[in-house]
Amino acid sequence: MWNKQRKQEVLLNVEDVALGYQTQMKWNGSDTWVWSKETVHPPLIDIARFWRAQELMSTRAARTGMKERQSRHHDYQLQGLVTCGLCRRRIGTQWSHDEAYYRCRFALQYALANKVDHPRNVLFRERDVVPKLDEWISLQFAPCRKAATINQMYEAQTVCAGAADAATAAIVRDCDGKLTRYRALIDSGAADSETVAQWIAETEARRATAAAQLRTRKPRVLSRERIGRARGRGGRRRGCAP
Repeated sequence: MWNKQRKQEVLLNVEDVALGYQTQMKWNGSDTWVWSKETVHPPLIDIARFWRAQELMSTRAARTGMKERQSRHHDYQLQGLVTCGLCRRRIGTQWSHDEAYYRCRFALQYALANKVDHPRNVLFRERDVVPKLDEWISLQFAPCRKAATINQMYEAQTVCAGAADAATAAIVRDCDGKLTRYRALIDSGAADSETVAQWIAETEARRATAAAQLRTRKPRVLSRERIGRARGRGGRRRGCAP
């Protein structure tokens, strides 16, 4: 039997077509399979039983697919707050062995293309980080450090606002570069025009949103007095005088 599967070329990264394609195997429909006219070895079962087994497996798979999947919600204390120190991307979450993990996946092709020395996976457990983070926070917000902490929070506001503007401006520049590459793809005919047109529409929408944020953003800076009043009460912490 032949033609049960076919090769299909898929882009490694739709946002960076320069990385090239990878080959994937896809299943063909049974009506396209090619059977040998001659028996090449003694069959274990006859053709009728073979097709009957195929029908049973298809029916079973259909029944299984109709069942509602029971999704479990897991809480991650640091979700969306952790950034990889190697690639500067936000680290994703993963639930494994009844524990919360954080993982940064980085394909080898991406690492080579972007010249980043990055392992394929960076993984750590939440319980290895949160207790140390709690201890650090408790010391920062201890009564003896109140004035210093308030001053750091006040000064960080302008830094964060500037960083946010820089990040938004970087999004605009990134979108401009992608639009240029996508239009070059259409001109060269190297990719499907409808697919590239969809990429262009999505990128233009993202660029418009970022550009609007740059025009309308008005950073709100709290005074030191306002930060001090908003701060919750804290008890005594280790290493501090009463």
